[in-house]
Amino acid sequence: MKIRLLSLLIVVMSCANAQIVITSSNVPASGDTARMSLASVMALTTNTSLTSYTATGANFTWSFDSLKPTGQIMRQFKSASSLGYFLSTGYGEKTDDTLDLFIAQLNNVCDIYKKNSTGFYMDAWGITYSSFPLPVSYSKKDSIYKFPLNYLDRDSTNFALSTPSSSLIPFGFKKHGHRITEVDGWGTIKTPYGTEPCLRVVTTQYSIDSIKASIPLGTFTVPLNIGYPNYVRKYQWLTLTEHMPYLEITGTVVLNNFIPNEVRYRDMIRYFAGIKENASTQLALAIYPNPTTHQLNFIIPSSGEFEICISDMQGRVLQKATFDNKNSINQNTVNVEGLSPGIYSGSIINGSAVQNFKFVKE
Repeated sequence: MKIRLLSLLIVVMSCANAQIVITSSNVPASGDTARMSLASVMALTTNTSLTSYTATGANFTWSFDSLKPTGQIMRQFKSASSLGYFLSTGYGEKTDDTLDLFIAQLNNVCDIYKKNSTGFYMDAWGITYSSFPLPVSYSKKDSIYKFPLNYLDRDSTNFALSTPSSSLIPFGFKKHGHRITEVDGWGTIKTPYGTEPCLRVVTTQYSIDSIKASIPLGTFTVPLNIGYPNYVRKYQWLTLTEHMPYLEITGTVVLNNFIPNEVRYRDMIRYFAGIKENASTQLALAIYPNPTTHQLNFIIPSSGEFEICISDMQGRVLQKATFDNKNSINQNTVNVEGLSPGIYSGSIINGSAVQNFKFVKE
C-alpha cells in the first residue's frame, strides 16, 4: 500500500512539474479583453529580487512578483470590421491612435491577426490616411507562433508587406524581413497577479522598413526613398490560463544589444495613490444603484459605441455588454442578477477612453 501511495505521489509531482504545450486555444481571439499593468524598465536592473529576464532553462522559476505597477492599459481584440477595416476577415487590436511617418500621418493603426490549428500570424496592418481606411495585407505572412508550441521549438520565417499603388495614398511603405521564435525555457512564472506554469518564448522580428515618396520643393519634386532596420524583440511568458502573455518585456535590438522599453504583465484593476478612480476619463455621469441586487444603470452623456465589462477582483472578465448610443443622454442597463454576492470591478470603454468603477452585488 505504501509503495502504491509513493508511486501515486511521484506521478502527481511529475504532472505538476511537467512542461505545458501552447495551442491555438491559448492565444488571443476576437472578443478577448485583458487588463495589463505596466512596470518600470529600470526595475529590471535595479530590483535585485527580480529574476534576470534573460535567465532561462528547464523547470525554471522566474520571480517577478515584486514588480510595481506604474499604470495600466486594456488590450482589446476585435474583428477587423469593427476596427474600421471591412476588407479584412481577421481580428486585431489598435496599437496607435496616430503614427507619424515623416511624410504622412497615419491614424487608427491596428495589427490584424489570424490563427488556425497550425499557427498564429500577422495577416494585415490596418492604417487610415485622410479618413481612408486601408488594411495592408502581408504578401508573406508574419508567423508569430507555430502550433503546437513546445520547449526547445525554434522557427524562422520570412514576411513582407507593402502598401498598394493608389492616388489616395501619396507614399509607399514596405516592410520585409524574417522572424525567429524560440521556446528557450519552461517552468513557473510569478508576478503580482499570480503564479502559473509557463513556456518562455523569445520572438525577434528583423525587419527593414522602407518609405518612398515625392517631396514638393518649389516647382520641383524631390524623390525620397529611405530604408532603415527595425529590429524588435519580445521576451514572453505564455500560460494556459491567459490568452495574452502573462509577462512581456519588449525592446529593440541595436548592434546585437537588446534595449528594453516596455514591461507589462496580466493583472487585476489597480488604483494608484493620488488619482481618483475615474479621474482620467468620466464616461458615465452616474452608475446606480450601488450596492445592487439585479442591475446596474449607467447614465452616459454622449453618443457612440460603448462597451461595459464586469470583472471579478482577480481581473477575470465575467460579462460584457455593448451599446450603440444614438442620443446625447443615454441610460444603459446591465443585468448582474447572475453574479454571486461580492465586490466587483468594471470598465466603461469608448474607443481608447476607459472609465473604471467598483460596485457591490448583494
